[in-house]
Amino acid sequence: MSRLTDSDKAWLLSFESGRNFYNEKMKNSTVTQGTYTRLLKKYSDDLGKNPDELLLLKPNVVEVAMMIQQGKTAINPNEADKVLMNYVSNDEITQDNKIQMITTVKSFYSSNLRDLAKITGKSVEAPERKQRSPSVARALA
Repeated sequence: MSRLTDSDKAWLLSFESGRNFYNEKMKNSTVTQGTYTRLLKKYSDDLGKNPDELLLLKPNVVEVAMMIQQGKTAINPNEADKVLMNYVSNDEITQDNKIQMITTVKSFYSSNLRDLAKITGKSVEAPERKQRSPSVARALA
């Protein structure tokens, strides 16, 4: 079970997007709080971006319109999806951790009203679980 440390929680809640994520998806489960916070912090640290900066990878319609109006090049609306899939393509990350990371990051974006594409992460499959057949003698031991 993952534990939520005070410093991790303080880090998450120091960002508006982190507060949205916490209030929308995590506040009722300490296990979810610990897991999601740890994974989002790792993802943020590895990318060198804080949660508010992660949102800039998936601008909403109003932000895109403002960028265009200001003459700035709007970011690819699928950039966040692309970054996430590039991140989990790392062979050093286990399949289980890839799935947890995809779930965490997609949940983060959806809690901030910026859903990633439904297809994002679908290519990552859970590993096949070992079939266990315990014997009666072993179960009683």
